[in-house]
Amino acid sequence: MRQTPRLSIRQRLKPKREKYVERGNTTNSAPHRHSNQSGERKSMNKSYKLIFTSGIGLLVILLFVIDTLGQTTPFVKKDTVIPKFGFALAQFDEYKKWQGNNQFIIEVGMAEGKVTIFGYKNWDSKSLPELHEYIIREIKVSKGKPTDVYILSKDTFRDMETKYGKFAVERQIKLSIAAELRFDEVLSAILFKGTSDEFLKSSYVQSIIGRFVQTIFTGSLAKIPIDAQRRLLVWSRLQSDAFRETKFKDKIYLGVDTTQDVVYNTIQLNQAERASRQVSFALKKLKDIFDITGGIEGIDGLSATGTIGSYNFVRKDDRTDERFEMHVTFDILKRYANAEITNQELVDASLILVDGSRIKVNLTSFS
Repeated sequence: MRQTPRLSIRQRLKPKREKYVERGNTTNSAPHRHSNQSGERKSMNKSYKLIFTSGIGLLVILLFVIDTLGQTTPFVKKDTVIPKFGFALAQFDEYKKWQGNNQFIIEVGMAEGKVTIFGYKNWDSKSLPELHEYIIREIKVSKGKPTDVYILSKDTFRDMETKYGKFAVERQIKLSIAAELRFDEVLSAILFKGTSDEFLKSSYVQSIIGRFVQTIFTGSLAKIPIDAQRRLLVWSRLQSDAFRETKFKDKIYLGVDTTQDVVYNTIQLNQAERASRQVSFALKKLKDIFDITGGIEGIDGLSATGTIGSYNFVRKDDRTDERFEMHVTFDILKRYANAEITNQELVDASLILVDGSRIKVNLTSFS
């Protein structure tokens, strides 16, 4: 007689699994698969809720960042900027002896939705900007008080008058912005962030030069085509006094100032040599201008004018400034531009004067 094996207490208490029949197959695992699928659905629901909640959180953070950026000035300390206003509008404030610079002030407000400078709504039509680069030195924001922005020039300016005498010093401009204004929006209206070369290419410069060409190119110079006038003004780096009408021996010339920021040593260079250096410099300017204008009906040619500075560095006497003139007709310039004549041949065909006396210049001897 076969004996049934005795079961342990654990085995006897363990519940029996019911067989599950599916499509003719017998298996003990179906109840567990159903249970797993149910658990997976619950897990997925939790994941969707987590993703949805996280998405809302990210959206809130993104909206906050966008709003914060909207309230942040695009101008920060040490930015390079170019004032859009003419320096003639600035008023002298004081000499900062400990900083070694002159400080000027610009008061900025708002009228009829337009930024004003000292109450002027049309400040951008009063004078052309100067192409001097500045650095934002400091921005002072005080609740209920004007915001003060200090910009310091990268260049020094010679012979600036101070109560301690004349010095070559940096220029500082204090922009005092009314307390009720958003200073970031105001700075965008009166400052250009970038270099002087970038400023010249900007849409802002192109939008304002048309207001000034008619007051700069007057008389015979008004015969220069408008497009050429605009290009000349940009070429001169917005110097409104760079061009003038010049007359010599019954001929009319478009004159350009070619003065160099150079003082020659009279011990090393005589007058003819100094004139030769000046002519070499002027030739490049005249070619640039001719490339822009070509021949101009009613004008005979181009003139390079200016001063030649010299000084005896041993005797240390007073500086001498000689008046320089060089007149070239358009027919000679055209031949030069077409490479039909050399530099020297153009010089020989030109009228060159120093202090009113005509001189002969040899470029090759003093290069």
